Amino acid sequence: MKKTIIALLAAACEKVIDIDPSQSERKVVVGAAIEAGDSIEVDLSYSRFFLDDRPCPAIDNATVRLTVDGTGTLAATSGANGRYRLGGTAQAGQTLRLDVSVPGHESVSAITRVPQAVLPTAARASAGSEPTSRTIRFRLPDNASEENYYSLRIHYEVDTVFLPRQDLQGRISYDTLARGTHEGYATIKCNDYQIAGGDAGLDAIASNDEGVQTLYFTDHNINGRNCELTLSAYGIGTAHFTLGEDGEPIYAYTSRPRLTLELASLCRDRYLYEVSSAAYAANILLNMLGEPVQIHTNIEGGIGIFAARTQTQTPIYVAE
Repeated sequence: MKKTIIALLAAACEKVIDIDPSQSERKVVVGAAIEAGDSIEVDLSYSRFFLDDRPCPAIDNATVRLTVDGTGTLAATSGANGRYRLGGTAQAGQTLRLDVSVPGHESVSAITRVPQAVLPTAARASAGSEPTSRTIRFRLPDNASEENYYSLRIHYEVDTVFLPRQDLQGRISYDTLARGTHEGYATIKCNDYQIAGGDAGLDAIASNDEGVQTLYFTDHNINGRNCELTLSAYGIGTAHFTLGEDGEPIYAYTSRPRLTLELASLCRDRYLYEVSSAAYAANILLNMLGEPVQIHTNIEGGIGIFAARTQTQTPIYVAE
């Protein structure tokens, strides 16, 4: 009897909802991740129904204007495939306003400020806990007059040499190409960074022990201090040799790694966009049934992103 009652209750809770994809409102989608020193490009498309797996339709009939520091206005030169190119390059310190008009839709707009470059100093690396890891230290001159947002990556490059190979008759041979290079980005362990002179860690968006290639953080705990930051980078030249088809080593790393600290200063909208995009990607891969992640947008009247960052590249001194 109990089973019958439960079945009736479950059936009573069901409700069929008809969804008509053609009735969903199409919005203007803006994609413009601005890089200081680069030309400014804006990608425009229409949004689509969330169950529609087709590409978003490009917008090729829009009027796009960019205003720099409230005065000079630039118009887009082309809208082929939804990409609009504006003259000039973004410069640190500029305030940029984007205005887009699409026939049949309300106008959309956004404002971003291109951050000033932040130049780390005294960047150096020492041996880490593993053969392919390094402890990285550098000083970050944070500006106390404003909230600051950062991203950080460690790029590595090592020389390689092809190893001698022995055939079945015992003869030694070498590959024609004797030397080359191997490069990539190190993995930054999220529990291995700290601030010198205090016990507070970075206010970083990273919560796993597997590490990340790009570390996002704010100046919440370092505001206005020219402090020294320490972090651990792993996977620098991941293996000491690579195997050929016959299982024998082909080449080995023969030099100390050449390391570069890529530090970017991000406007707030760019920071929130990058962090939410990373969380969205991780949610799809690892937690499909978890709480949905909303990607940050700063477009008035539409959706998408128009936000800037300024990146610097600083060589890291690698100790013997």
